[in-house]
Amino acid sequence: MRYRSVRPFTAADIPDAGRLLADRHRDHLARQPYLDPVYAEWDRAAAEVGMLWQTGAASGSVLLDGDTMVGYMVGVTKNRQRWGPNVWVESAGFAAPDAEALRLLYGDAAQSWVDQGRVAHYALTPAGDPEMEHAWWTLAFGLQHFHAARAPMHTPPHLPDGVSVRQGVPADIPALARLDQVLPQHQRQSPVFRLQMGVPDVREGEAEWHEEMDAPSLIPFVAEYRGEIVGSAIGADIEMSSIHFGLLRPDHAGFVGYVAVLPDYRRLGIGKALGESLLYWAAQEGYRSVAADWRATNLTSGPTWSGLGFEPTFLRVHRHVGF
Repeated sequence: MRYRSVRPFTAADIPDAGRLLADRHRDHLARQPYLDPVYAEWDRAAAEVGMLWQTGAASGSVLLDGDTMVGYMVGVTKNRQRWGPNVWVESAGFAAPDAEALRLLYGDAAQSWVDQGRVAHYALTPAGDPEMEHAWWTLAFGLQHFHAARAPMHTPPHLPDGVSVRQGVPADIPALARLDQVLPQHQRQSPVFRLQMGVPDVREGEAEWHEEMDAPSLIPFVAEYRGEIVGSAIGADIEMSSIHFGLLRPDHAGFVGYVAVLPDYRRLGIGKALGESLLYWAAQEGYRSVAADWRATNLTSGPTWSGLGFEPTFLRVHRHVGF
């Protein structure tokens, strides 16, 4: 299909963008039923686009077939310390009828982003749409991060020999604080190289755990191997997650907030046991689904979560312009 013109996105385009986004979300729900169906309603979808448009340094493009909008893309800026000189196409940030349309939209919008020095580009694209995924690949984006969901587990977890999993208690705080360092340390190494991720201080971590241990919003679990605490996990309501919002947030979901196992005790099934414990906890809490996310380059997390049956909902893709 050939399109007539591309022009800058304006606030007047929000209602039509909402209709296009609602159509995209209906298609996505057919593949991933744990997402929130409310965004298949055009007014709720338009509200998401409107909120993006009011975010920092928002700009974008509209694709027209004659006088009819057939696609749009909006990018926003997030924390530079964490993401570099960035622009994000969030989960509500685009809708396109085909790969050609997506490529044209990005090609038009990206020029102004780069002109402003925003050269780290991120996008959240619905998983399970090979045409759209391929369009991002041909725009020099690579896969950085998985967002995924699955149903809770209504049977107790399978525990390997010598392994037990229980809910954390105040006496576990020193071990929990030490385990809070494990994932950041792991992700600073090859092949993740998340170098800007700091490693928390143990004493500060202990103080935070003393404040949070009795909070109903965060449920800590510890895994013991032959009586020694060697792993931890946190279950939470999805609303506690700062990165899961809008179309990215599954409906009435629990959330895998954190899982870590000491390096010397990996490959014993402890991570899987913690994951199954969180899935079982979510069923007992009445959640409809459970959400998890992980870096594509994390060679430990990826097989664990995929092996537990988590199916991708969104893919975060990334490119750094100029190299």
